[in-house]
Amino acid sequence: MSGADNVAGQFEAELVRLYDAAGHPSQAELIRQAAKQPRPLRLKPQSVSDWLGGRAIPDDDNVVRFLVAYLQAIAKRQSGYQPPRFQDWRSLAEASRTAKRSGAPARGRTPTRLLTTVSTWPLVRELGPLEMGVHPAAYLPSSTSPLALWLEARSQARTVPAYVPRDHDRELAEALDAVRRRGSGVVLVVGRSCTGKSRSAWQAVSAAFSGWFLVDVRDHRQRERLAAGDSPVGDCILWLDNAHLSDDVPGVVAAAIAALNAPATGQRIVVATMWRQPELDGPGRPLRDLAKLAGVPVHVAERWTAREEDLARTLAGPDALLMSALAQPGYSPPQVLAGAKWALGLWRTPRFRETTALLNAVIDLAGVGVGIPGGPPLTGALLEQCTPPYLSRPPDDRDWYQRALDEATTPLEDALRALTPPTTPDDGYRLFDPLLDYARRERWHELLPAAAWAALAAADLGREHALRLAATAQHRLLLREAAAIEQRAASMAPARSSVPPRSTAPEPREAAPTPLTTATSTEAALSQPTTVDMVASDAEPSIPRPLRLSLTNTDRGRADRLLEADDLEELRALAVRSNDSYIRRRLARLYERRGDRRSLRELATFSNRGARHYVELLCEEGDITELLRLAASGEGFALRALNGWQITGLNDTERQLILTVGLTPDGRVCDPPDET
Repeated sequence: MSGADNVAGQFEAELVRLYDAAGHPSQAELIRQAAKQPRPLRLKPQSVSDWLGGRAIPDDDNVVRFLVAYLQAIAKRQSGYQPPRFQDWRSLAEASRTAKRSGAPARGRTPTRLLTTVSTWPLVRELGPLEMGVHPAAYLPSSTSPLALWLEARSQARTVPAYVPRDHDRELAEALDAVRRRGSGVVLVVGRSCTGKSRSAWQAVSAAFSGWFLVDVRDHRQRERLAAGDSPVGDCILWLDNAHLSDDVPGVVAAAIAALNAPATGQRIVVATMWRQPELDGPGRPLRDLAKLAGVPVHVAERWTAREEDLARTLAGPDALLMSALAQPGYSPPQVLAGAKWALGLWRTPRFRETTALLNAVIDLAGVGVGIPGGPPLTGALLEQCTPPYLSRPPDDRDWYQRALDEATTPLEDALRALTPPTTPDDGYRLFDPLLDYARRERWHELLPAAAWAALAAADLGREHALRLAATAQHRLLLREAAAIEQRAASMAPARSSVPPRSTAPEPREAAPTPLTTATSTEAALSQPTTVDMVASDAEPSIPRPLRLSLTNTDRGRADRLLEADDLEELRALAVRSNDSYIRRRLARLYERRGDRRSLRELATFSNRGARHYVELLCEEGDITELLRLAASGEGFALRALNGWQITGLNDTERQLILTVGLTPDGRVCDPPDET
């Protein structure tokens, strides 16, 4: 098309072609992703349908930028084309808008056929680890701003932590160099799921072969190009990550070997990874043939050596994600970073609905100190008694509990368990730490059922553990449950040794029931920002956080101005970017001022200041039912409010009755004792 041609409709046509090249991703997913942008875009389904159907042009260049970036990232992986500059897209969009508004041909130089599938293949340096099969790091609460995750619909950032050099790296580099000297061949890397083999392989390839072409043999479109004779002209890496998991193992391996042996104008190296080396005389011929070509594989150990861990801690200084993974016991950092996503997935969408009920029981019991380090072990008998109340409807058969337990304790992707069964008679069931951290935040205000409290009162927890649990019940105003547990503890013999401190486990956020003798002014407490921010004053539950210097006085001043201007969107964006506790307090204040109870309640699940604001709002509105429910769930500010704050509609007699007779586990006031 010449520069003088009418370009009306050209942008629409190019966007349709890009949508086709991306394989028609779900419009609903596209709308969700737009809402998760740093500056959220609220797209309407009808508008998206019109844009992707070639019937309209977005008026906002930010929308154009998002659509193009999102679709091009997918199309680049699937069809191997070189994306044009955004400036070209924007120029074409503006030219098309002008032509449609004027109804006349648009003059000037405009790009033609932006979406061009090129005959050349991508170079290694043009690709990244996530595109080549490296697992994105899952969300870990202690490494990621919980505020950002909440406001962005708990999206998981697709990222990888800093690479930690491994002991096998030298062997892998030598194997690749030996194949290069021979001219062609296969390098095989083996290791269990999530041990870091894909990351190590990609790190070695990108370091030594950045200028080579790359063919992703897993992609059927790229295999079709090879079969049609469209092979790279030059040196080439044939990438075959997790070969044993391919949808067509014989076809994928055959394509790699055929490309390796075909006449070519450059060197060919197949880089393959798999969980284990196939038996040379066993079943699975395609993988066996590939292993024979490779010779001695490079083994990636599941457990990290002391040298690797020391090096990782050195590198983890600026990398909160890696530091958080190193803090998780029982698994290597790659297993933690990838496996957290699987554990969360099992909790949310298991095969059997009873599995979610069982895991919810484990999560809520951890909230009162059972099944975590320093607390009483979660025995199989106790878990079986506490699970039924979490079912929304009766199971269809008698084997439901064992079925749920089997699913919860089965290793995920052969790497880790969401729920680890006891290893000795004195142990109990333990939930995978990242899942526990995340899920307890999600279920912070959920109530532990009465049947679970009854099971705890009847269980042999040990005297010290039972007394500690009784204190927890007391702080929730569950006075009858506390008395029953204390009575059970009285019948137990004192332990020979003291219970180990629970410093390794997160404490439930429960405030002691101390009466408030003077009125507390929230605004006065918030009026003076400090230069040293003790995050404990606004701590996220379940996550110990260090002393942090705050150098964001400029941001804090801006937060004050945004609060005064009632600018919710900008204040939320500032809170996400800074992750500053003072700015979180400003955000909580704005929600409170607007009466946005839902947002304030969700903010309260990970912010002490948000929790206080929420409880203050309930006191002002006189929502006593919700206050009682929060107190029974362990929200310390609700207990403080009942103990001494001014609550609309609650007189002193009613307050004294609540504090005297206590609450039921479902958050209702207990019936007074029968005086007769």
